[in-house]
Amino acid sequence: MALFAVVYNVPHYFESTLVWNATENVGYFARTPLGSSTLYTRLYMDFMYYVVSFILPLVLLALFNAKLILAYRQFRKKRRTLRPTQLNARFVYTRANSLHSIHKRVSLDLRS
Repeated sequence: MALFAVVYNVPHYFESTLVWNATENVGYFARTPLGSSTLYTRLYMDFMYYVVSFILPLVLLALFNAKLILAYRQFRKKRRTLRPTQLNARFVYTRANSLHSIHKRVSLDLRS
């Protein structure tokens, strides 16, 4: 991601150049031919800005959201196939089991 950000912003360094006026001892930035080009302005400043700032994040968000939904559906499908004893085997609580025995069972499971 950082490499993409660096590569995307490289043209900014070629938009202008420092012009030094030795008689007045002052410097200013002047546009280079690249920076004053209408093609560069249209493609890089307008089109690519919208793609990188709006379209690409929305498309990635939609793709990751779809992947998450599919993984959740797969999890629910797998969960339905499990027997009830497999699903809640560690935390089954009946009157015969006390809280102490549940704690004991959980702590034994964590050791292994």
